[in-house]
Amino acid sequence: MVVVVDFAGVVLHANSHSLDLLGWPPSELIGQPVEILIPGPLHEVHHGHRTTYTHSPKARPMGSGLLLTALHHDGHQVPVEIALSPLSGEVAATVATLRDVTERLETSAQLLEARTRLEVLDDRDRIARELHDSVIQRLFAAGLHLQASTGRPDTTQRVSAIVDEIDEAIREIRGVIFTLQRPSQLDSGLAEALRVSLSEAARLLGHSPTLRLVGILGTVPQELSSELLTVVREALMNVAKHAHATKTEVSLDVGSEFVTLVVADDGVGLPQPGSVRSGGLGIRNITERAVRLGGQATFSAGELGGTDLRWAVPRTGRAQST
Repeated sequence: MVVVVDFAGVVLHANSHSLDLLGWPPSELIGQPVEILIPGPLHEVHHGHRTTYTHSPKARPMGSGLLLTALHHDGHQVPVEIALSPLSGEVAATVATLRDVTERLETSAQLLEARTRLEVLDDRDRIARELHDSVIQRLFAAGLHLQASTGRPDTTQRVSAIVDEIDEAIREIRGVIFTLQRPSQLDSGLAEALRVSLSEAARLLGHSPTLRLVGILGTVPQELSSELLTVVREALMNVAKHAHATKTEVSLDVGSEFVTLVVADDGVGLPQPGSVRSGGLGIRNITERAVRLGGQATFSAGELGGTDLRWAVPRTGRAQST
């Protein structure tokens, strides 16, 4: 749809696509103020933008990065993409080209939903592997030990050791459940959700981790907030499983461009290359989430004597295309 508007905001011309896109016959649009195509609450704002544009007209998209809507003749709003271009000639006017982006938005929503489903499946696959690799094998071994203990003189000691193995398996199950859960407190804000996650992690860690917040957390998009909580829970689970730490510090810094999460502990430190812990699923999941969001995750020896996780991603939280 193409509309020509003079610098006073009056429609001078509209092509036939105005009827298809917005239900307006061209003859009914001509002579009308262009605000007739703008949702009512935005009339004053649009008038100000239009006045600014007339002082320095140039070809450019309108409302770059924003979701724009045009008002249909029947009153409903149509999501559109608008390009502006000054008209050269005797009449000072602007040519506005409108394109319906409803289908594109629906496709984007479907892709986001599909990606979310894939993440859920990935989480389930990870949990299945962790349960199979650690918990199930541990319980299976405990059962074999119990069978082998029947009638032995050292039965008491062997059963005691098996009980310890079962307790450890229960602790790992709790840890898997902890990383799987998505805190409902996100509706109360990111800060509150972080505090709840740290409080829940205290039972696994054996101590209460500290939390330091810098910046305006309210500017973090909802999707990125959810990713942050997942990474925090995964990181704390790693500390509980492997670090044997007595102190854990979590800090979140929301900057103008990047959001940086640091999880530091005073535990046993980084695993040696080639060891059983080296390159574990937790480290891999945390790293992959950072890369998918256009950032990076690093693991290094920390000031507390253990490991520092530094997870930094752009504040927009937009996933990279694959």
